[in-house]
Amino acid sequence: MGCGSSNALDDDTASRPVSSTHVNKMKAHPIESGNQPAALLRQNSKPQQNPSAAEVKEQGTPQMVRQMSERELAAIQKIQKGLRRSKALKRAHAENQWKIFADLDTRDESDTLHLASFMQTLLDKVPGGAGGIDAETTRRLSTKDEDQLSKEGGGGEQQQHIDMNQIEVMVDAHVHGEKDNFECPHDITPQVASAVLDLFRANGRLSLKSVQRIMKQTYRILQTVPNVVHLDVPEGGKMTIVGDIHGQLNDLLFILEESGFPSAKNLYVFNGDFVDRGEKGVEVICLLFALFAAFPAYVVLNRGNHEDEAVCRTYGFYNECTEKYDEMTTKMFLEVFRYLPPFTVVSDTIFIVHGGLFHDENVKLSDLQDINRRDYVAVPPVPYPECVIGLDEATKRKEYLKQLLRDALWSDPRPDLGQMPNPRGAGISFGPDVCAKFLANNNLSMVLYTHVKYTCK
Repeated sequence: MGCGSSNALDDDTASRPVSSTHVNKMKAHPIESGNQPAALLRQNSKPQQNPSAAEVKEQGTPQMVRQMSERELAAIQKIQKGLRRSKALKRAHAENQWKIFADLDTRDESDTLHLASFMQTLLDKVPGGAGGIDAETTRRLSTKDEDQLSKEGGGGEQQQHIDMNQIEVMVDAHVHGEKDNFECPHDITPQVASAVLDLFRANGRLSLKSVQRIMKQTYRILQTVPNVVHLDVPEGGKMTIVGDIHGQLNDLLFILEESGFPSAKNLYVFNGDFVDRGEKGVEVICLLFALFAAFPAYVVLNRGNHEDEAVCRTYGFYNECTEKYDEMTTKMFLEVFRYLPPFTVVSDTIFIVHGGLFHDENVKLSDLQDINRRDYVAVPPVPYPECVIGLDEATKRKEYLKQLLRDALWSDPRPDLGQMPNPRGAGISFGPDVCAKFLANNNLSMVLYTHVKYTCK
């Protein structure tokens, strides 16, 4: 696979002579009557009628082509060539614009990543700071009864974020509620997921309690999901793989409309980067969590590099969620993100990962299962492998697995062989030989990733 596509103009194609078919479809210029065949003169005496294809064939198509002057043929060829050249230039201009944007975005992403990681490290070290996932966040995700939370009181700083008394308590177990404060039950069933989908189609809003209920069921299911999810497409079924929605709710709604609701015959893999950049990240992640909670066997949510606190604080989701709901709800989302699986294998053939492959070309799927996906930092204070110098083997293994997760979320392909540091600031840039070796070592046929910035061939 090589980056980019050719911008060369198809001069050979542009200079091809015009075929007789093309000429027959054109409106011919007036010709001196003395040079026309008798049959054609009779046809011209009836200007309201055009000769049929059979009549033209009988009259002799080669003779009609010869009647066009060389100047006319050259003009038609020139027009064709100009049109092809114009299209090629427009395509090349668009590709160059995208590459420039991608380069600038990569540089910005690298600088932002290191700054965000540095600031997050400071926040984590400050007692009582805003960083990290605290025990209160985990407790709220693990507690099913919101009414019990509201009765506990305490008046502490964390308790101020969520006031359950301000939210209407449900009176039955059915989906109901107003468009701008939609209420759903504890159990997120397919019917509830469908109601959430319809709500967002109508530009509605979930209540705070509903958002947290969806998160809690998702959280409990994700705790049972392995790092490498194995999924088989049933006979007669299909699978839709979606990457990098980035808060674009309309795109997600369109995909679900076109591909259909999840089912045993209609599987989905959403391959990370659900939030940030777009203004509907909260709605996107709520809908995806609802679909996953309702169809855990048919919907897979792979983790992307934006499902991380340091990145979410910089690219928009943290502020968006806090403004729409509150900071505790934002922290609950970040805690759920830590449990998202990084890998999916489809029919023991296709390996799906958000970013790309690994600095170690000999990685096995069993290594990936050993990763503690909850213990993740995009950019460690001391980069790998310098951070393992002088450490015992157990600690080296732990840091090695951490680096595999960073590679999975941040790496990018490149057209050249081998590997090199990734300009993004995390992961690696890997060549086709690295990909081929990984596939051979794990008896796979294809690697599918959606994190790439460039179109490869």
